[in-house]
Amino acid sequence: MSNRNSFATISIAFCVIASAVAAFASGPEEQVLYAFTGKADGGVPYAPLTLDAAGNLYGTTSRGGKNNVGTVFELSYSAEGWSESVLYHFAGTGNGKNPYSGVAFDASGNLYGSSRSGGSSNLGTIYELSNNGSSWTESGLLSFTYVHGGFTDGEQPSSLLVTKDGIFATTIFGGNDYGNAIEIKAAGSGLTESVLYEFQGTPDAYQPLFNYYGGGRLVADQSGHLYGTAKGGVFGDAYGGAVFQLTSPSEHGQAWQESVVYSFDGTGGGSGSGYSPAGDLVVDDAGDLYGTTSEGGVSNSNCFATNGCGTVFELSPSANGWTYTTLYEFTGGNDGATPVAGLVLDSAGNLYGVTEFGGIGGCINEQGEGCGTVFELTNSGSTWTESILHSFRGDNDGSFPTTNLIIDRLGRLYGTTGDGGEYHRGVVFGVIP
Repeated sequence: MSNRNSFATISIAFCVIASAVAAFASGPEEQVLYAFTGKADGGVPYAPLTLDAAGNLYGTTSRGGKNNVGTVFELSYSAEGWSESVLYHFAGTGNGKNPYSGVAFDASGNLYGSSRSGGSSNLGTIYELSNNGSSWTESGLLSFTYVHGGFTDGEQPSSLLVTKDGIFATTIFGGNDYGNAIEIKAAGSGLTESVLYEFQGTPDAYQPLFNYYGGGRLVADQSGHLYGTAKGGVFGDAYGGAVFQLTSPSEHGQAWQESVVYSFDGTGGGSGSGYSPAGDLVVDDAGDLYGTTSEGGVSNSNCFATNGCGTVFELSPSANGWTYTTLYEFTGGNDGATPVAGLVLDSAGNLYGVTEFGGIGGCINEQGEGCGTVFELTNSGSTWTESILHSFRGDNDGSFPTTNLIIDRLGRLYGTTGDGGEYHRGVVFGVIP
């Protein structure tokens, strides 16, 4: 199915085209690459996107498709514009449904993803898709069968982290009912799961984050440490949250070890006191972690949440532990509010993200909170400055973005909205900073 809302400034081979540069010479501009109809092509894309080496985009929709329970799709670019093709239609309870997580490639070109429901017990699945050259087929499926207070399996898997060392995820429940960190491996024609760590609750982290908008993916630093966010932490406040670290047996000769890097106290409402992390972390080459909190920071009548409009934070490691710094506090005005997605980092150290609400006026769906923004944070050496790359209007351009952006080799940003668009079933969009 082809969509003529062409993002004409983008070449799939990552080459700079003179006309593309000229088209955006006047500054940032958002373009809709594809508007979902909610029918066979899918609809309501709540998951982040994935790029391949040729510049094609891959993602999932939580609705639509042949069975109206979601799809895996590809967007490819040609001189005629962007076209969408469905690689896989979810079938429902038997094999997964309503994927809120994206897909990731392994070194062999297979795609892996998760669904938060469906499977043999309707508790979620992890699936593998293989390409035989002309079509994609499901080549592996893992169904979760966790029973509260019983088995250690898990429930509602997060987005997957695919690395050279393995495929990793978390589950919001499992083990002691506080969630698990798990590893997935291919085994013949199927997939197997092993539990790396069972979260213990307070004072440990508990319920590793899955915000139903595709968030919760673990990240790895250059040493192979895994990091993630959780709903609760040392303070025991279910809405405070925590950042945790997992270290492998290769580092200390024992089982996987977990430690709490930082616990949010859950008070919010005061300057700098962000809480309730809701998106993935991103790590730089120095091992610094960057993330967002959906609440806390500045609190005023512009905020959708009563306890603040949200923040961007940094956690820096040192010999004495981790240092927490608030980089930016959203005010709920033109600068945006409620960043429930994580961040992406470019080669110059700039940070990019989205806010679910706020932005410049004119949002046709506005209920006092705005339709959301795409923002940039730049570092001058001593301060971070926020600028808005796009304010969503709530019409054909999409509205209420809730998932991480991705960035290509030329610094172009791509994302999804689960709402808005020509058919009111969400869009894939692109922005050049």
